[in-house]
Amino acid sequence: MKPNKEADSQNNPAAKQSQTASQPSEEARPVEEGDEAGENANPQELDEPEQAPVAMNFDQLQAGNFASIQGIWENSQGDRLVISGNQMEISRINQELGSALVSGLSLNIPSLNNDQGEPQEIEVFGNSQPAYSRYLTPSQRKEGELALDGAVATAGFMVTFAKAGVVSNIDRQVSKASDSSRERIWVAVGQNIDSDMNDDVYYRD
Repeated sequence: MKPNKEADSQNNPAAKQSQTASQPSEEARPVEEGDEAGENANPQELDEPEQAPVAMNFDQLQAGNFASIQGIWENSQGDRLVISGNQMEISRINQELGSALVSGLSLNIPSLNNDQGEPQEIEVFGNSQPAYSRYLTPSQRKEGELALDGAVATAGFMVTFAKAGVVSNIDRQVSKASDSSRERIWVAVGQNIDSDMNDDVYYRD
């Protein structure tokens, strides 16, 4: 008759201890390099690399899509263009008109609006007309330069974009030198829109 080993181990405390000692404890097992527990034991936060701004995309801008010019643009006077989504907040067009909002290809100048938020009616040469046009028309004047043209009373309104590395018509006309190695934006209102262009160019922060 064969001895019952299972019964012997249950009845023999010494054998039971020996069997337990021969099995490594799960808690006592050292964490090996590369296993999941080791990786989570000392987590390290990695800094995400900063993404470079997207270059100006004239095809998008002509459609009122501002995806390629997102961010804050500022001139030397501290005036700002805050561009988010398809909206451009202009902190100051000039001293008289104050702020404006460009939404896609639509212009809003609060200082020239009536109580309903629409352009107020003014008299020009004996005729009543809106103080400004809500609509902006894109026009590419030369390679690397794009304008959004509008009208304020009898004057023109224009936001002009110039790509980096392009010397635009405005670069040649304004009295303050601009950095043509960078992307630029100008905002202007005037009778002769090119010569009345604000000398202070906006650069992206």
